[in-house]
Amino acid sequence: MQDHTLLHVRDNLYSLTFKAPVVRDRAHVLTRAIFGLTKLEKLVVLDDIPIVDYTTNLQDIVPPSLRSLQSSSASPVELRILEPPNMAQNLTAGLLTYCEIHEVPCYAFFSLQESYLGKPLVSSETLDAYCDGLNKIGLGHLRYDKSRMRVEAQPNNRLYL
Repeated sequence: MQDHTLLHVRDNLYSLTFKAPVVRDRAHVLTRAIFGLTKLEKLVVLDDIPIVDYTTNLQDIVPPSLRSLQSSSASPVELRILEPPNMAQNLTAGLLTYCEIHEVPCYAFFSLQESYLGKPLVSSETLDAYCDGLNKIGLGHLRYDKSRMRVEAQPNNRLYL
C-alpha cells in the first residue's frame, strides 16, 4: 500500500502528502529521497502539533494557531515561531536539518491542532491558518477550494479535500 502521494502541481511546484505520520526510523530515508527527486529551490512543510502536547506560557491560544520555523537561508517571515521547548520531529526535523546544511530556504508551518480520540480536528480555519503562512512567504496564490471540502459528522470531524 502506498502511504504517500506526489503531485506535480505546475512548473517547479510539487506537493507530497502522507496518509499517516512518518515514523522516526523512516525520516532520514525519506528526506534523502525527497531531495533526490530534483534540485529544490525552496521547501515548505505543513505539519501539526496536538495542542495538548504544546508547551507555552501563553494562556490565550485558541486552535487553530500557526507557528513557524525556518532555515537560516530563508527570508524572515512575520509569524510566531515555534516556542521552546517544543520542537520539530521526525520528517519535518529531517527536512529542516537537510535544508539548513545545504542552504536551501525552508519554512515549516505548524498548526496547533485540537483533537478528538487522538485524531486531529481539521477545519477550514486550519487551512486558512496555513494559507496565511503561505501568503507571508509569497505563495498566496496557493488556495484550497472550499466547495470541494466535506466534513465527516461523527466521530472525529475529519476534513477531506
